[in-house]
Amino acid sequence: MPATRDQDAVEVRVADVRRAVPEQDAPTYHMVVLEEVAARRRLPIWIGEYEGTAIALQMEGVRAPRPLTFGFMADILQAAGARLREVRISKLVDGTFYAVADVEGRDGRRDVDCRPSDAISLALSMGAPMRVVEGVCAASDEHLASPSHEPLPQDKYYSEGAAGAAEIVAEVVSRWRVSAS
Repeated sequence: MPATRDQDAVEVRVADVRRAVPEQDAPTYHMVVLEEVAARRRLPIWIGEYEGTAIALQMEGVRAPRPLTFGFMADILQAAGARLREVRISKLVDGTFYAVADVEGRDGRRDVDCRPSDAISLALSMGAPMRVVEGVCAASDEHLASPSHEPLPQDKYYSEGAAGAAEIVAEVVSRWRVSAS
């Protein structure tokens, strides 16, 4: 069932980006933590390393030496005279989150299907609101409680040696300095 604009949705903000201690020969996932603006509920979404790093950079207000994909997307929308009205995390199906970007242009409004990490990054780039459809929060709680939850339990992202947005950004910026030398 596709999400529509009139569904009950709560406004969220990015509370943090977390990275678990890397395990040998295992892919590195990041967890973006969305936090409801008007309450204390949090929604963890697992995303790729590149996407997590990009969101962390935006959270920390650090500009990359060259434009990242999401900045480029924002510039394209603005050059076309369009604007991002909001992004919504619209559903959770079989452990996968889905999102839509509500874009308004010359020909009206259109919901564009996208990955949550892309939606969040674009919203941060353009200063657009982020929302989560109410049913997604309940579905996420149920999914997280299942024994087959992948890629890692949340507690691994907060254990000793795990990193938050500030630490992720510090590592990236130090690599930029080394490569510029």
